[in-house]
Amino acid sequence: VNPEVDHPRWSQATERVIGESILAPRIKTLMFNGYGDEVAHLYSGMDLKKNYWNKLKNYLKPTVFLFLLWPIYVILYQIIFNELGPEPVDRIINHFGEWTLIFIILTLSISPLRKITNSIEWLKFRRMVGLFTFLYASIHMLSYVGLDYRFDIEPLINDVFKKKFVFVGFSA
Repeated sequence: VNPEVDHPRWSQATERVIGESILAPRIKTLMFNGYGDEVAHLYSGMDLKKNYWNKLKNYLKPTVFLFLLWPIYVILYQIIFNELGPEPVDRIINHFGEWTLIFIILTLSISPLRKITNSIEWLKFRRMVGLFTFLYASIHMLSYVGLDYRFDIEPLINDVFKKKFVFVGFSA
């Protein structure tokens, strides 16, 4: 933490002590949170007063967020214009299952991309992509259990033990 440079949304010049009352007075923030002797050498040659949050980065995360919603846009289009085909429930289940696999690959490829490009910018999107992976996996599972089996547990359990790919999906 550089107390001389404000965060885009708040000042870093002062801080509250953890465990103190919200009414307690704020204290001055120490450079590198008081660990200057231990970590200052890691920042040698860097301009610590430079604000790294330029306008491009402020627009990049919301743009990536909107792109990550693409599977929802596609399925909504297909629902609205009645293009799901003869088995709409299977189409919805398969759609979100396929996109879950794509997003798992995207999430797992972020760390290798960081190493290949020597840029930590990729890591800013890893959590968001991972959360969208979880979202699409949850929609996939809930559409399978809810739309296909209408939350009827007995035939669902029989299907899990009968079909290996369903067993693997449920165990994941």
